[in-house]
Amino acid sequence: MDDQVVGRSLNDINVCFSKILLDSNTDRTASTISWRNYKPGIDKGFAYAAVYQRLIDNRQYSFLLEDNSFFQFFFEWENQELRKAKLAFYPTPVKISGALNSLLESAELSGVDLLEELYFGAEAWVNRGIDIVNTSYIRLDYDSKVDTHSKCHIQVASINEIRITSQYLINPFNFFTWITEHLKFKQFDSILASHGYLQALNYHRTRNHDFQMTEATFPYLSSLNT
Repeated sequence: MDDQVVGRSLNDINVCFSKILLDSNTDRTASTISWRNYKPGIDKGFAYAAVYQRLIDNRQYSFLLEDNSFFQFFFEWENQELRKAKLAFYPTPVKISGALNSLLESAELSGVDLLEELYFGAEAWVNRGIDIVNTSYIRLDYDSKVDTHSKCHIQVASINEIRITSQYLINPFNFFTWITEHLKFKQFDSILASHGYLQALNYHRTRNHDFQMTEATFPYLSSLNT
């Protein structure tokens, strides 16, 4: 997947999905495609709501949707070969109603120290005006030079112990469509029926990054709708 394909996919997202976008913030350099004021790194050990808000405040996204969820698309090339990529979706935090009472009830019934610790930690959050949420982000990562784990994989949040290996790095247009089709936007049916979307889909659906995998003895994602 070269920079022309990635650049076109981001442009097609901007055009085809304009009805559900609040902001587009993509950026391009000689060797990267990302977002303006790009800051590397992944927050670890922080509540998702705090991570989400910090990223929103600093416009650390490629596309912001009308429900305030957002996407990050980062690609880096080295000698015209794809070196790294990150495709991530951050949903809007969903507040858990009655979360504190639920944690207390579970702690009292189980007697497990960890649940009691979680309860008193959650109580401190509530007292400080911090909502308890049950949401986190999902990302598809690619690193051509890594040898300690799979080169391409899906992760939920920053849980490094669980990586779902993938044979393909999905084109950003396909990743965006795959996520947004489940978000129930009222405009989505008209978007899917538009001539511009159908043309873009026809172009992008087979333009994913396929790479040579070493023989694997574990399950991995390999099937794409082509």
